[in-house]
Amino acid sequence: MSARASSSRWCWGGTGAAHEAARRAAGPGGAAVKFLLVLLVVGVGLWLFTKRLRGPAPPRREGGRPAAPPPAAAMVECAHCGLHLPAADALPEGSRLYCCDAHRRLGPAPRPPA
Repeated sequence: MSARASSSRWCWGGTGAAHEAARRAAGPGGAAVKFLLVLLVVGVGLWLFTKRLRGPAPPRREGGRPAAPPPAAAMVECAHCGLHLPAADALPEGSRLYCCDAHRRLGPAPRPPA
């Protein structure tokens, strides 16, 4: 048995004239085709994996356009520290708004003259 036949025997498990004929029919580009096929399978696998990680696509309306984003929340400034926060989360005290109860109790911070 030649070295070529014994190496193909261990790689593909095939022996005999039928295996040798199939190997010869693949021609010299057979290894390149196998490489491209493996590369294609790996690429499709990675594409499906990343598609699954991204999650479902955003919902679309009947017209084919994506749904409008929710309206932006109105932002206000804390009278004590100057932090900007959504108006829905602010704590009112008179005409001023605060970010937390501690700042509401402390009252407005003195601002240096500009």
